[in-house]
Amino acid sequence: MTSSLLRSLTRLLVRESALAEGDDLESYREHAVESLAQQKWLLSYAESVLRRKVLEVAVVGSILRPGRFTESSDADVAFSVAPLAPGEGGLDEELSQELQQALVQDPIDPVGVVNGLVFVGPISTRDGRKLTIVTA
Repeated sequence: MTSSLLRSLTRLLVRESALAEGDDLESYREHAVESLAQQKWLLSYAESVLRRKVLEVAVVGSILRPGRFTESSDADVAFSVAPLAPGEGGLDEELSQELQQALVQDPIDPVGVVNGLVFVGPISTRDGRKLTIVTA
């Protein structure tokens, strides 16, 4: 099974379970944000996977915005790593894929599999929103 398919399946199963227990999607979103905000271990986890210094871990994306999180939304967690060379910066697709492959193997209760985004240098989001979990 591909990591994308596995992530989607896990995400749907976790949400289906939460919704079956009587939670609505907004309650699930709030609970997921609270849970993710406590996952400080993600910094050392990402460092071991990426073999790079992680500067910050933050929740980003639609999960932070009431009313914008849908059943097809991902729970996005961004990781900032230290640049290795001058001029290196921004979202790094290769590092994101490497971390995502590991995150698929380690779902976070009650959220499930999160979508890992690795930024070289500062975390930069379209709307500027982030909830910092931990910094180095």
